Amino acid sequence: MLTLLRPGSRRLVLALLLFSLAEISALALPFALGGIVDAAGEGDGSAVLTFGAIAMGGLIIAAALATTAAILLTFLLESVLTRVRQCALVAALDLSAETADGISAGELASRGSDDIEALREAVAGPIPQLASSAAAVAASLAGLVAIHPAFVLVVGLTAPVYWFAVRRYLRRAPRLYDVERAVVARRSSGLFEALHAREAIRAYGSEQQAAAMFTRRSWAVVRAALSIRVVQSRFFLRLGLAEMLGTVGLLFLGFALTRSGVVTLGEATTAMLVMLALFAPMSGLLLIADDLLAAGAALRRIVGLVDAGARSAPATGSLPRRADGHAFRPSPATTAECAVELASVSVQLGDVTALRDVSVAIKPGQVVAVVGASGAGKTTLARVLAGQLAPASGSVRVHGFDPLTLRGDAAAGAVAIVDQQPYVFAQTVGANLRLARASAPDEELRAVAERVGCGDTNVVPDEGIADGLAQRLALGRALLAGAPVLVFDEATAAVDAVRAGELDDLVRAACVGRTVLIVAHRLSQAERCDRVLVLDGGRIVEDGAPAALRESGGAYARLWRAWAAGADGRR
Repeated sequence: MLTLLRPGSRRLVLALLLFSLAEISALALPFALGGIVDAAGEGDGSAVLTFGAIAMGGLIIAAALATTAAILLTFLLESVLTRVRQCALVAALDLSAETADGISAGELASRGSDDIEALREAVAGPIPQLASSAAAVAASLAGLVAIHPAFVLVVGLTAPVYWFAVRRYLRRAPRLYDVERAVVARRSSGLFEALHAREAIRAYGSEQQAAAMFTRRSWAVVRAALSIRVVQSRFFLRLGLAEMLGTVGLLFLGFALTRSGVVTLGEATTAMLVMLALFAPMSGLLLIADDLLAAGAALRRIVGLVDAGARSAPATGSLPRRADGHAFRPSPATTAECAVELASVSVQLGDVTALRDVSVAIKPGQVVAVVGASGAGKTTLARVLAGQLAPASGSVRVHGFDPLTLRGDAAAGAVAIVDQQPYVFAQTVGANLRLARASAPDEELRAVAERVGCGDTNVVPDEGIADGLAQRLALGRALLAGAPVLVFDEATAAVDAVRAGELDDLVRAACVGRTVLIVAHRLSQAERCDRVLVLDGGRIVEDGAPAALRESGGAYARLWRAWAAGADGRR
C-alpha cells in the first residue's frame, strides 16, 4: 500500500496539512465561547459580537479546509484502490492452472469482490476520518496546553483506561475479523458452487442438502458477526468510562483552578469545551481502528491472492512446455486408431486428488458425454485433455501426441475448449473469431460465422450476448482453429433450456467429423451422445452407450431417474 501511495505522496501531505489547519481553525469556537463568558462577567456587551464573528469565521474556514482535504484524500485513496483491484485481477489471471483449480471459483470471486468492497468502505470513510481525528486530537491538546498545562493532566487520567480498552480489543478483534472474512468467503463460495451445479443438484435430488449447507454457512457468518459485536460493545463501554473520568476530572480541576484565580471562568469553560471536543476524535480514532482491522483482514486476503499469482506464474508462461516442443500434425495412422487416450491418469490439486487412475480411449469422430456430481472431476478431465493441467502420473495422448509438449498455437490447434463463460471482446464478430487464427481468409471467416449462426462479421456484438452469442463465437473460434478434438465444458449452462437445446443442435451439426467431449450438466445432452462416461470421486465408474447404461441399473440409471423426475417437476 505504501508503494501504491508513493506517487500521490504530495497530495497526501497536503491533505494532512489541510486537516490540521481545519482543526486549528475549529478551536476558534470554544475559545470564542470562553471569551464571551469572561466578557459577560465583566459586563462588556460589545465583545460578544467580536467573539461571535471569530467563532463564525473559524468554523467557515475549518469547513472549507476539511472539505478540500477530504476530497483530496478520497480521490487519492480511490485511485490506490483502483490499482489494488488491478493487482488482484492480474494475480488471478496469473494463477497457474494447478493453483487455480485448487481454489474454488467462489473463493476467488469473494476475494475480488467482497474483500475489495470491505477495503473500499475503509477508503471511503474511516481513513479520511482517521486523518481528521488525528489532527483534531493534536490541535485540542495544543489548545489545552495554551490555556493551562494542568489541564493536560486530565488527559493523562484517561490514558490508562484508553490503553486498557485498546489492548483488550486488539487481543481478540483481529482474529475475529479474519474468521469473519473466511466464513463470508465460504458462504459466497457455497452459493456460487450451488448455482453453478444447480442442474446436477436437481438431478441427484440433493436440493435439501445444498440448502442445509448454505444455511449452516450463513449462520456461521451470523455467529462470527455477533462475536465481533460482543467485543465491540465491551470496547465501547470502556471508552465511555474513559470519557466519564475525563469529564469529572476536568470539572474538579477547573473548579480548583478558577477558585484559586489561576484561570478565569471563561478559560475553564474553554478548557471544558476543548476537552469535550477532544473525546469525540479520541474515541473516533479508536473506533476507526475497528474499521481498519476489518479492512486489514480483507487486505490480507487480497495480498494472499496477489502473492499466489506471483508464486504460481512461471516467467516463461503458465504451462509447462519443453523447449523442443513441436507443432501438431496428426498422422493418418494415429488418426485411424485413437483420437484421445488417457492411461492411468491421476491429478493432484493441492490436498485434493481430482482424478484417480483414469484410463479411457476415444475413437475419432465419437461424441462422448462426461457426467457426474459437482466435484467429480469432469472439468479437471477436460483441462488435462487440453494440456492445461499436468497429471501427477499416467499419460495423455491426443492423436498420438502429449498435449503438454505442444507449442501454444499447436496446443490450441489440437484441442479446443468451449467453456461456460467464453469471453467476448468489444470488437467485431470477425475480430472475435480471428483470435483463433489471425491469418484466416475473409471467405473462411464468413463461412464459419454463418455455420455457427454469428451473423455479420462486421458487427460489434453488444445486444444478444445473453442469447448464446458468446457460446456461438467460442464454437466458431474452435472450428476456425481447426482442432480435431473439441471439448465443451458445460458450455450451455449459462443459457436457458430452450437456447441450450438450440446450441446443442448447433454443436452436433457444426462438429461433424470431429471428436467431441461434452461435460454435460443436462442429461438430455448426454442422451444424444454416442457414449457416456460417469465420474464419481475422480474415477470413471461407468462407460457405455446412454441406452445401455440406463438399462444396466447402475449409477447412470439412478442419475437418469432423478433427472427425469426433476424434469417432470419443472414442467
